[in-house]
Amino acid sequence: MDGVLDVHDLHVWNLSVGLPILTAHVHIARAADADAVLRGLEGYVRRTLGITHSTIQICNYQVGKGRDGRGGRVRELEHGAGA
Repeated sequence: MDGVLDVHDLHVWNLSVGLPILTAHVHIARAADADAVLRGLEGYVRRTLGITHSTIQICNYQVGKGRDGRGGRVRELEHGAGA
């Protein structure tokens, strides 16, 4: 899907028989429209996977100014649909 960089903390389980639940954190590109990506993902999960109960958290990567202790730059994560 356009704008999606990766997905982590993806969990799918049955709350009860016939009631699957999905939760995920989705990293999006800085220029991506978070609301559009979220609507697209919710529609995909509903139509393609048949899961009507989902929680998808949109996260944006930001390049941090800190160092990782090995001389590399640290990528900080901003969570939230509008982050």
